[in-house]
Amino acid sequence: MSPDSGAVVENWVLSELLKALPWPAPVRYWRSLSGAEVDFVLDRPGSLVGIEVKAVEMRVRALSRSSRSFMDAYRPSEFWVLNRSFSATMTVNTTSVRWVPLYSLPEVLAELVG
Repeated sequence: MSPDSGAVVENWVLSELLKALPWPAPVRYWRSLSGAEVDFVLDRPGSLVGIEVKAVEMRVRALSRSSRSFMDAYRPSEFWVLNRSFSATMTVNTTSVRWVPLYSLPEVLAELVG
């Protein structure tokens, strides 16, 4: 994998989000004062959705410190971890967390746009 593969995959996911969401739906990111980041935040009516993009092969249900900080601070209804091939689900507090393979992005977008 090239050094910029993470940025390339994030850019692709952003492009697909912008195409799928009704315009002018904002796609935001989150960054704390301490530097914790979440790649994308969707503000849907009545709920927040966090999306983290990982261009790596995941093998376990692992959440970054940044992801946990975001969930603790904002209590999103959903948090998605897009990655190369791993699938899993769990609940953290009241947040439904799903690890979804990148090849499933069309299905993810259909569910998010609903």
